[in-house]
Amino acid sequence: MMTKEIVVDEEKEREIKKSSSKDEMQQKVLTYRILQSHLEQLKKDAELIERKYIEVEATKQFLNDAKDGKKDTEILLPVGAGIFAKGKLTDKKLLFDIGSGVMVNKSNADVEAVVENSIAEIESAVKKLNKEMQETVHKLNDLTSELQLLQQGG
Repeated sequence: MMTKEIVVDEEKEREIKKSSSKDEMQQKVLTYRILQSHLEQLKKDAELIERKYIEVEATKQFLNDAKDGKKDTEILLPVGAGIFAKGKLTDKKLLFDIGSGVMVNKSNADVEAVVENSIAEIESAVKKLNKEMQETVHKLNDLTSELQLLQQGG
């Protein structure tokens, strides 16, 4: 009678281990998918930051060109989507959007300071984003190894 109970207990233990292993695998797969989704969002964020950086660099270049230009110097004005209009620099003051459609006159130097600050913020955001992407990739790699072990029954 004792042997039968031991066999039944061993079978229950195996079932519990199988069930727990399956639950663990499902949890890790879910975590993996969440991390993959997070990594994709980080990549999209990186693309947006890159576009913003290009825009700010173009502004910086314009400010450098405008600083050296004389009144009535012909310049190219970006309209958007790679389209430019010819124009003339008639004033050394620039209109600066402070939000909600409100514009104020700013000197070239004031706008340059804002642009330099924007560049510093973008560079900081890129560093932070790259670090988070590396950490996420590292976690995904670890999870991949763990999932492979679980599939092999280990």
